[in-house]
Amino acid sequence: MSYLFYCFYNDFIRGALVYKVINELFSYNMGMKIGSIIRELRKESSMTQSQLAEKLFVSQDTISLWELDKSLPDVIAVIKMAKLFDVSTDYILGVEK
Repeated sequence: MSYLFYCFYNDFIRGALVYKVINELFSYNMGMKIGSIIRELRKESSMTQSQLAEKLFVSQDTISLWELDKSLPDVIAVIKMAKLFDVSTDYILGVEK
């Protein structure tokens, strides 16, 4: 096996394992996806996507992608949302009710 192939193979396997772990972690959340939780918290706070985006220093499109479960917020954004909405990060991740 060539060194290049070995590196590619290792990266592929590592990526597949990371994807599997993330997928299992975020499907653990009792049927409610992160996007739904973010949308619910935002609406309870009478905030638009643009207003939330401004507070988190991201674009409105990013908020939309999160709420549609097409992408995931990074750790910093989850922490900021937890402080903003006065909930735990576990709640936003769907680990706690």
